[in-house]
Amino acid sequence: MAQANQNQDKISLKNWLQLPRTEEQQRSEYQSLFYGLHHSCHVLKDHYSAYFPYFDPYYASSLGNVLDQVYVDLMDAQKVSFTRTQSLPSQYLNEAQQKNVAFLVTFAVGLYLGYGLQNGLLNPSFLENNFEQCKQFLPGEDIPYYEGVILNHQYTYYDDYVRTRQLEGNANDLDGGGKGNSKAYVKKTNKQFVIEPVSYENLAQDVNVSKAGFSQSLILNLIFFAISMIMVGIVLLLYW
Repeated sequence: MAQANQNQDKISLKNWLQLPRTEEQQRSEYQSLFYGLHHSCHVLKDHYSAYFPYFDPYYASSLGNVLDQVYVDLMDAQKVSFTRTQSLPSQYLNEAQQKNVAFLVTFAVGLYLGYGLQNGLLNPSFLENNFEQCKQFLPGEDIPYYEGVILNHQYTYYDDYVRTRQLEGNANDLDGGGKGNSKAYVKKTNKQFVIEPVSYENLAQDVNVSKAGFSQSLILNLIFFAISMIMVGIVLLLYW
């Protein structure tokens, strides 16, 4: 069991969540926090064959462990540390990753929804069955990631998703903003980064459909408003 060195620049996650923030600050700092949590778990797993015990959405004790044993830097929410970690046999590392990611995503969505932590974690089945209603409260750029975990059970770490998105943005900048079917993502192999191609069309599909639905709804509302104004004008002419 390893003990993390804490200092006055870090406070427990429980206390960090209680700090006053505007809505805009809250969303931005939550994203930084979740990046830091996922990245720390990722590094533990890949480089030290360890994990933070036991991030599991089905056990109430997981929430208490996270709130009390995770410390967050007051100046940079991406910098988190765990008060203890535990080695894990290699054959259980993938299972631990799945549970870690499932817990962190459930935890994150609950915070974005404003679900009180005194009530515990949201039920993962509830999130899966009601994702369409929940996703409107998530940062738009992160919706494909949460959809991948919650609906498709793709338990990848959020820090990998963020790096993928950044690489995609850099690729668009290099080609003048053109749209391509193939982008790139970072894959860790033996502590080195390897760039490999990947398609992003499926990840963005639901977001594009959502935007299209919004546009159609706006057009219909404008048509309805125009017809209503014409009818009012006709009535005024008849009774003037």
